[in-house]
Amino acid sequence: MSILKRGKSRLEYQVVADSPVKDFRHLNKLGNIICLDGAIHELLVVGIIPEYLIGDFDSVDEGILKEVASLGVKVIYDENQITTDLEKGLELAAGFQAGARKLTIKIFQGFAGRVDHSLYNLGLLKKFHKVFNELLMVNGDEIISYHENEEIEVVGEVGAHMAIMGFPSAEVSSTGLKYDMQNLILEIGGMQSASNSLAVSKANIKITGCALIVRGINITQLLYDGVL
Repeated sequence: MSILKRGKSRLEYQVVADSPVKDFRHLNKLGNIICLDGAIHELLVVGIIPEYLIGDFDSVDEGILKEVASLGVKVIYDENQITTDLEKGLELAAGFQAGARKLTIKIFQGFAGRVDHSLYNLGLLKKFHKVFNELLMVNGDEIISYHENEEIEVVGEVGAHMAIMGFPSAEVSSTGLKYDMQNLILEIGGMQSASNSLAVSKANIKITGCALIVRGINITQLLYDGVL
């Protein structure tokens, strides 16, 4: 499900956050799953058993904790109130990396009902982006990733939705998009490349600074990444 062809890794964890919006369509039910606190309730409802459950458990009662432990789930209590549940999950995943091999991490339900939580979680893409091989946030049929001072190649179907947003700012040049850019400054509160799309099946983007890329999940990209 990766949107970019970068150094690939078969080591992957899926981090499921607790959110009022429940969407498990693109979750690999048989993959490695780290569940955050109250998200365990919805996972159990749909028959998904995570490998780990972590949090301060302010949203989980003792009966559920005993139940999942009996199912083989590794339950980790972390009472630290300085870090959020998503930070706890990402830090846990970071500890699983061995040597030069880095994980690909997919975050599900990272957009919460509260705007402050959602914005904070987007900031975690920046905080942890150098830690992992890839760090992706799945939101419905979109994937969000953070990029800093890099050139990337994006593959997909012609017309596939795409947006490049300064986060907080970046100078961007591109080839292969409907609205290509040449040293264009994108920044919060200023110009942004929203509502863009692929003009050809393969686009190249150079980012100097910090930016988010938002784009739709599509079959062409999945095939390109070897997922299908």
